[in-house]
Amino acid sequence: MAMQIADVGANAASKPKFIQLNREQSYWGEIDLESLIETDHPARAIWALTERLDLSSFEAGIRSREGTVGAPSHSPRLLVSVWIYAYSQGIASARALERMMSHEPGLRWLCADDPINYHTLSDFRSSQREKLNDLFAKVLAVMDEEGLIDLGTLMQDGTKVRAVAGKWSFHREGTLRNKCEQARALVEELEKQSEKESGENEEKRRTAARRRVAQARLQRMESSLEELKVRQESVAPGKRDQVRVSDSEPEARKMLQTDGGFAPSYNVQITTEAKSKIVVGIAVVNEANDTHELVPALDRVREQYRVQPQQIVADGGYATRENVEAVESRRV
Repeated sequence: MAMQIADVGANAASKPKFIQLNREQSYWGEIDLESLIETDHPARAIWALTERLDLSSFEAGIRSREGTVGAPSHSPRLLVSVWIYAYSQGIASARALERMMSHEPGLRWLCADDPINYHTLSDFRSSQREKLNDLFAKVLAVMDEEGLIDLGTLMQDGTKVRAVAGKWSFHREGTLRNKCEQARALVEELEKQSEKESGENEEKRRTAARRRVAQARLQRMESSLEELKVRQESVAPGKRDQVRVSDSEPEARKMLQTDGGFAPSYNVQITTEAKSKIVVGIAVVNEANDTHELVPALDRVREQYRVQPQQIVADGGYATRENVEAVESRRV
């Protein structure tokens, strides 16, 4: 009995023994890609759908060809499938896609667990933008026919996105004209200086760089004055001298934010279909009010997908008599 008491006391005084974790270790493991997702997973449906599409126009610019030297490239079918799947999941960032490819089951299955870097994803989308827009429209039309989405019922909403421009970049006409003249004078001075410099040297390269920056600033100033004229025409003559425009982002406008303050922003209009919440239309406007954006959103869907939505759901910011009448007239 005395020995047992001594053992209990010794155990109580010592530290508990735990399994040690080692996250730096490497190991080989079996991966069954087919078991990563269910048989009815959206990734499988998208992959099967892209097989029915004619993607030959995407292959025309591929330099890597069979029987020649060079590394193989990702197929347009794979890249198209990845972007369609990404949009169906609400992902529009190439960097976010690359990060998710190591753990998101649908992306792992599509890419056969071989992640695609964001440069490839981004370059493909930017270089094939027009073709992709047409292709996505066809894909959504097919999905609508198959009952996977519902283009007959749309959801519409807008959100304010802050611009890069600062609130102190907004100026009246007099200040903008002075800045424009200063920018024009600087461009002319740098052009004269560049003409005097001969040969290729570091000083001439610096002058050329400064001239490009000055020319870009002059273009922004001229764009600001053009935008100012447009806005002045929309207000009463007595208030036109109070209109201000940003000298760095002419199209940005000060809008009310959710925190109650005002900031240079854009109004992003998003249209989704009701069944799967897939985005089917998007537009960026600089009108702070949503009142006049419902009908254009409806028209974008009609023109893009050649379908006639039966109803559109929106909040009170869109609910005007003119909007309702216009929507009803388009159903006839």
